[in-house]
Amino acid sequence: MKAEGAARILQNALFLVSGRLFSRIMQFFLFIYAARRLGVEGFGIFSYGYAIINMFAVAMDWGISAYMVQQLSRNPSRIRAFMGKTLAVKAGMVVPCLLGILLAGVAMHKETEVLWILFVLGMVTVWDGFAITFYSVFEAREEMAYPAAVVAISNLIMSAAGILGLFYAPGLFLLCVIYAGGALLRLSFAGILCIRHYGRPVWEKESPKALELIQKGLPFALVTVFVTIYYYIDTVILSAFFPDETIGQYNAAYRLLEAPLFVAQAATTALFPAAARMYTAKREELKEMMAGVVQKTCAFGLSIAIVIALISERLIVLVYGDTYRPAAPLLTVLIFSAALIMPGAMCGTAIRAANRQSVSALITGMGVLLNVVLNLLVIPRYAAIGAAWTTLATEALTFLLNMLIIRQLIGPMFRRINILQLSLLAALWIGLITLTQTFWVLYQIILCTLLFFPFLLGTRIITLTEIQVLTGKDRQP
Repeated sequence: MKAEGAARILQNALFLVSGRLFSRIMQFFLFIYAARRLGVEGFGIFSYGYAIINMFAVAMDWGISAYMVQQLSRNPSRIRAFMGKTLAVKAGMVVPCLLGILLAGVAMHKETEVLWILFVLGMVTVWDGFAITFYSVFEAREEMAYPAAVVAISNLIMSAAGILGLFYAPGLFLLCVIYAGGALLRLSFAGILCIRHYGRPVWEKESPKALELIQKGLPFALVTVFVTIYYYIDTVILSAFFPDETIGQYNAAYRLLEAPLFVAQAATTALFPAAARMYTAKREELKEMMAGVVQKTCAFGLSIAIVIALISERLIVLVYGDTYRPAAPLLTVLIFSAALIMPGAMCGTAIRAANRQSVSALITGMGVLLNVVLNLLVIPRYAAIGAAWTTLATEALTFLLNMLIIRQLIGPMFRRINILQLSLLAALWIGLITLTQTFWVLYQIILCTLLFFPFLLGTRIITLTEIQVLTGKDRQP
């Protein structure tokens, strides 16, 4: 990897990972506390609402923000014009978005109380839809520290308020109101920071037309639609066949996938603007960089999958309590999706950066079609465990297709030695967990965290030279 480009991507990824790690830890504690205070049924209703609003989130963006990042990373002089038109277009999407969320609840024959919950959570989608516009400006300029700080601070306030609120007055509606308040904080902080740095949004003759934004954003939107359906359709289908307790168990396991998912999201966000530039001017450098990124994210995902799968039951009981023990087999299957999600997301990002948004949308769409069909076939018979295996099968398909396309665009991501390194890494984790199976599960997690980088260094998945290059310490003064 070239030092300058790789170090910049690493720096931005670390900013995002650090900010989002802090915010996700706080949000994780909020969700865990909510699961305990609301019970399996109450947490199941919240999980259903959370799935519905995320499925409609694309209606508040329509891929425009991703198109903004692609264009503004190449032409930053249009920042204010893009902001002005994008915010106006999104303002017109508010009512259709909220109506769609409520109609989805009516179609599922949900009670009035659940519809009010959907409306309040729908405001999360609205506020975040506007906030993403401001995040996109910072991402295009590769200034990831600002959105990371916004997310961290606002989620800290939201999580603290949520935990206090649930402690004194446990209630599902209160949790949803606080969650919506956190989204409003994110929008306020992001908007203030962006306007102070780049000026107010403007309307100009040269500004992109609304129809142009929607048309150009459509391929990105399709990817988002497909990914969103993939991540949340299982919860919706489960809710049609099984009680809220089943939804609560399934989503309790799914919440533990968020750590690798947010790391993948942060890495792809940092990668996208740099890859978009490098594909047109520095193709060989992009190939070298992508190979390293894919190999390392695969190692990270595989490590998490093996460790969590081997301690799943004790981890579920530690985090949620004994009433959530049936979620352990679900977690054992679901966590292996992480080993495929992370490198697959890197390849998908590079494909979109290479102006192959339609190809990326097609791959994701094929995965979603498989996911929906399998879920409809297996969930009625096998319930939540069927949904878990469907998730893993879908990730396997999209991973293979992304790898094939990226191989055609810039070259292969793996060599035979890389497969051997990953096999050795897997053997190390299995051996460690087997030798420490009598330890308290929290001690095992701490030990695995401490040994993560030594294992990567020992298998030469990462080298000391690469660390020096990435951190810039090999540069001459």
